Amino acid sequence: MFTRLFVLLISGLLYCTSFTYSQLLINEFQPNPTEDEPEWIELFNSSSTAIVDGTILLHDTRTVITIEHLQVAGYGYAVLTTDSTLLHNQKLLPTATPVYEVKIPTLNNSTDVIVIRDKDSILLDSVYYS
Repeated sequence: MFTRLFVLLISGLLYCTSFTYSQLLINEFQPNPTEDEPEWIELFNSSSTAIVDGTILLHDTRTVITIEHLQVAGYGYAVLTTDSTLLHNQKLLPTATPVYEVKIPTLNNSTDVIVIRDKDSILLDSVYYS
């Protein structure tokens, strides 16, 4: 009886953790920016639960990067870019939206895929573009 209860408890905790992260979506991205704008990816948390100190894997067809300490408010956005200063100079971003300067995979201008996974490599969202 104790073993069954323990397994149910652990399964429930794992489900809740995966459920929270599964609400993170790729909302918008810029693979072919103007000359003065860096590439960027906008993420959206479609849940009312904030993501606090999260870790995600971001990849295209060739490169995988780990992004740690990600914070996204419930129903909020976060932007990943290669140059946050340059992006702020080119775009008017809401002050509540965190901008993370990370080495995002190079987004091909013609065709590519953007994938986000949780720290256990569970698929959260992906988009193929051409």
